[in-house]
Amino acid sequence: MRVANLAVSNAAGWAATSGDPWIHITSTNSGSRGTVRLSLDPQNLEPGLHEGIVTVQERDSEGGRVSVPVNFLIQQPVLDVQPGDLTFTWRSTNVVFHDTLYIANEGTGPLVWAATTEHQSSWLTLSDTAGTAPATIAVRASNEGLSFFGTFKETIIITAPGAKNSPTRIEVTMKRRRHGD
Repeated sequence: MRVANLAVSNAAGWAATSGDPWIHITSTNSGSRGTVRLSLDPQNLEPGLHEGIVTVQERDSEGGRVSVPVNFLIQQPVLDVQPGDLTFTWRSTNVVFHDTLYIANEGTGPLVWAATTEHQSSWLTLSDTAGTAPATIAVRASNEGLSFFGTFKETIIITAPGAKNSPTRIEVTMKRRRHGD
């Protein structure tokens, strides 16, 4: 909720109204001087610029009307992480893979993110676990300690409070193949 005050002065008294449901008006005085308190409610609004009007009119009069424009910019970051998944395949021992995740903000306003792995698998590490967009995370996958053949899975989870598309999950697959498979 954003709050703004509008000072009003009129010897005949006044009243303030708005036809926009996101503009809530509280008059602190409707005498010759006073303040109109505007509470701007983003709850049912999409991100972007919203334009409204507050009308202040002399009390008991058809004249003396002033329209005051009200602009309300709602910012919302939109989390975008690329690529959407990672797959590594190895055929020999002691292999280390490197890749990069790219974090971007496709919306407006600041995007602060945090990264973690779902199962804290020792074969997968991240260079950074928090920051602001745009950013990159170096991903390191190693088969060290994985002595058997098969498929290993982990999920990287990127969260950005207040952002659309948060959390984003990046599936990571590590496949070990035998020679000739």
